[in-house]
Amino acid sequence: YQPDDSYHTCEATDAVTVFVSINGQRDRVDSFCGSDMPNQVMSTGRNLTLEFRSLQSPGNSTARGFRAAYQFVTDFGIASGKQDTSFACGFAYNSSDSTNGSFASPNWPGIYPRDTECHYFFYGLPGEKVFIEFAYFDIEGLPPCTAETASDYVEFSSARRAHHKIPRHCGMQKPPNIESEGEFFRVTFRTNDRFDGTGFSAQYQFRSVIDPYTIKRFRGGATYLQGCTQIIALIIFVEFLRFVGGIR
Repeated sequence: YQPDDSYHTCEATDAVTVFVSINGQRDRVDSFCGSDMPNQVMSTGRNLTLEFRSLQSPGNSTARGFRAAYQFVTDFGIASGKQDTSFACGFAYNSSDSTNGSFASPNWPGIYPRDTECHYFFYGLPGEKVFIEFAYFDIEGLPPCTAETASDYVEFSSARRAHHKIPRHCGMQKPPNIESEGEFFRVTFRTNDRFDGTGFSAQYQFRSVIDPYTIKRFRGGATYLQGCTQIIALIIFVEFLRFVGGIR
């Protein structure tokens, strides 16, 4: 049952409310009502609670309730890369396995879990760089995406260990296209225990920074110069012989 004046808030109406458990406390994630399909949700840890509230409705109500599917996962709903079990949430992408592909936030395209930190590691071959382009970006927060603004964020680094000197990204504005400094790149996604978003989706590509055509031209040029040097040396030698013959 859903009165007309409660469509957007799900207050005073039949609704399903989702709760997660963080540090022993039950936190409300969102409430769903109406006929629109809700976003997929994921727990922060092992527990997730759905609370269905049905109010007294008119006798002519045609509401039929809900039906849902559930699944227990250990990969945070991230289908790409190889899971790195040395991290609570870590995934590796190797150029030797695939030179391009996609990666996304946990539970994409649903609501990402709270109080979570995920790392995406990109390992290129020597002479390669990593290029990343975001197709979708919805990270709860306000620039500069610090703890003071209670923001979730995405952070980038070309260092093996994460550091906090690189500007963070949050909000709904997609970061500019990214090029790594070398063959290694790291993306860190951090969420707090307050608010939620639907996360991000991005494409990655490993590219060689050495142009084989440039190498070929350079080698060809070197061969040409070497040939010219030999011809010049031969001419000088012939002229020297003529000079010596003239003296005699």
